[in-house]
Amino acid sequence: SSGINAEYGHIEWVWYRVRQAAVFKPWEYDPDTVSPDDIESIVTNLVRAELLSALGFTSVYHLEHKFVGCKEEDEGRLLVIDHVLFYGKKVFRTQEDHKEFTSIMVQLLEARFGVKVEFRLVLVFHQYKEHFLKMTEEGVELNIDIVEEEFEDER
Repeated sequence: SSGINAEYGHIEWVWYRVRQAAVFKPWEYDPDTVSPDDIESIVTNLVRAELLSALGFTSVYHLEHKFVGCKEEDEGRLLVIDHVLFYGKKVFRTQEDHKEFTSIMVQLLEARFGVKVEFRLVLVFHQYKEHFLKMTEEGVELNIDIVEEEFEDER
């Protein structure tokens, strides 16, 4: 009969093939190495959580955000992260609110990654979304000055 026979060493061969096909487990990765996918996941989840905290659920409902990318500078001592927020109506009431949100994100990301972080939050009106995404796909340098120009006065 055909099949796996432990007596002839087939089990070792099958076990070898299973190990070759298996995916890495978290404990098999170097803990000091963070992949770009890990960074994207962490940044996206932190932005979502902080937006909910800062703006509340009803204000966040009309927002869409996307991780654009990151790069290491200064020999790995600085991580520059670009994230975009697409909005249909005003996100932050004042320029100060925008700066405070960015500052909170920098603190959270520096604590998480253990390096200095520059977090650039680009705000883009929904109707320009496709144009913006096309520019980033073509490798056009981000213009971080596309932030909201008119902030409502708190007073």
